[in-house]
Amino acid sequence: GDLIEYAHGSQDTLWGRQRIIDGRLHTYKPFVVEIGNEQSVTDTFVRQVSEGASAMVTRALSIGMDENLLRFAIGGWLDMAQINTAVCDRMVNATKWLGSRIMWDVHVGGEGPSDADHGIAVLDMAIKMLDRLGSSMNLAVFEEN
Repeated sequence: GDLIEYAHGSQDTLWGRQRIIDGRLHTYKPFVVEIGNEQSVTDTFVRQVSEGASAMVTRALSIGMDENLLRFAIGGWLDMAQINTAVCDRMVNATKWLGSRIMWDVHVGGEGPSDADHGIAVLDMAIKMLDRLGSSMNLAVFEEN
């Protein structure tokens, strides 16, 4: 929650005041907060994503920010072996309350044409999983590995 207050809080908030002291007078434009980066999707990570997003939404509301401006990305490793597993379903269900304000950062390879085919297959499989679970989560590729 402190990140949200630092980026979007007024001078009347602790972290907004610190941002101003640090030399940035104006608040930041809304941005995507990625929770995690390339780790395994475990129940602990599901809890971290859900609780982290909830804390940031709560802080946004406490400083008068429109919570709909917040966007989140799940940085956990999503591949064919994870899609449709119980823990992956729990991640989708635990973040469903965010609607389309959350996306899963799908990491794809970039060494050759076959990597593109594999990436498309992963995305197709993930879309079917989201549809099966009734989620409006988005998928994104922030980088190729």
